[in-house]
Amino acid sequence: DRKNEQLEFSLRDFGVGINENIINNIFSTNIKTNRRGTKNESGTGFGLPIVGLIVLKIGGNIQVKNMKTVSPDEQGTLVIITLPIAH
Repeated sequence: DRKNEQLEFSLRDFGVGINENIINNIFSTNIKTNRRGTKNESGTGFGLPIVGLIVLKIGGNIQVKNMKTVSPDEQGTLVIITLPIAH
């Protein structure tokens, strides 16, 4: 039975990482969560809320982790997306 099969993939960067306070609200459309990047670049803060809504709408899951919480010697951000496999 392949009914519950899922595809999981991850994306990682090695930038400044995302503060835990921001991660807690990163998919919110009501709370500003953008900040300056490694090279002082700015963003709108709209990208991850949109991605989060799409992933949830199709029955998937998305997680964002600051790599410092995974290992103190690491830096950057890890995004894990799990999607159902359509049959």
